[in-house]
Amino acid sequence: QEALALLQEGKTDFKEGVAMGREVFKVLPESSRIKTREKERWEMENERDSTFADMYLHPQEVDYTVPSLLAWVDGVKDLGIEFAGFSNPKMWDLKRLIGDSPMLMEQAMKLPLRQQYRLAELLDPDTFTHYEFFLSKGPVKKRDWHQASD
Repeated sequence: QEALALLQEGKTDFKEGVAMGREVFKVLPESSRIKTREKERWEMENERDSTFADMYLHPQEVDYTVPSLLAWVDGVKDLGIEFAGFSNPKMWDLKRLIGDSPMLMEQAMKLPLRQQYRLAELLDPDTFTHYEFFLSKGPVKKRDWHQASD
């Protein structure tokens, strides 16, 4: 998005932006991470210009990282809103990435949870391109749903 905004010199013309964006994907090397990701995940959806524009030209979208996302959440704490967790907790589990090394896992588990999330993001950036998370008004009581099935 930022690259297309730079190429458009700040203009927000929809048709020009879509044409320019499609041209970028056409000429990027096949080895480009952006082009590879587009082909793997979004190419079919992005055939329609409106979907392509929403994905790559959205002027109000912010590219968050774990620290910037959680800083935003901290900014609304005075409203009683709290971060309740990600919708895909298994993907954030560091065992998935470094679980084969007891030494690394021991070090990682010493980190605060937010830094553990950041470590997962840094170690697997292609997985964390979008964030789905829950916010709550006040603390959430965690329940063990295994007991409910007994």
